[in-house]
Amino acid sequence: MVAPDGRRWRRAEVGQTLVNGTGVVLDRSGNGRDRDWLRPLDDGPESAPLFGFSGGAAFLRRGPLEEVGGFDPTLFMYYEDLDVAWRLRLAGYEVRHAPDAVVVHRHAASSGSDSPLVRSQSMRNRLAVVLRNASAGFALRVVLRTVGRLVRDLLRPGSAQLTPAAWWRLCREAPAVLRHARHARRRDGVGAAVRRRVEAALEPIG
Repeated sequence: MVAPDGRRWRRAEVGQTLVNGTGVVLDRSGNGRDRDWLRPLDDGPESAPLFGFSGGAAFLRRGPLEEVGGFDPTLFMYYEDLDVAWRLRLAGYEVRHAPDAVVVHRHAASSGSDSPLVRSQSMRNRLAVVLRNASAGFALRVVLRTVGRLVRDLLRPGSAQLTPAAWWRLCREAPAVLRHARHARRRDGVGAAVRRRVEAALEPIG
């Protein structure tokens, strides 16, 4: 099994089924990843704590979803599921894995697994979600790491994560992203202590 664009996924052995994920794990740098990514189905599950759900397969109760404001349309794609899960946790709800619920998912079938669109949109939305939901210290750490990534990309263009055009787009949109995050935080009304408590159980930075 390989990604539709032929990259990043490893080919499965004949007759082997690989797991796309069993939910989303969030680390302390604000990166979300699929738990059990490409794990052979017959192997034991990953022990990383579940933080959120995957937008590719989830069942959400309408009441809690409406309570936290639903999906943010400004995110377009990538990290929109993590954003909702983060707000649900800030509101005191849990996200659980239902192992008997199985969905066939063509991961990155429309966008490709490592296209410039995926990288730039993921970077933008990661920052947007962190600025909306994280504590001040957490958000500052993520912003500083992102600035460091920008400097490295400019100094080493051959191994750059984003193109100069993508970085320029991110910088151009940053003020609007920050304003939206500020308004959303005021509307959410979640205190700093609650934000830090949710972050305490996050996965260490990989």
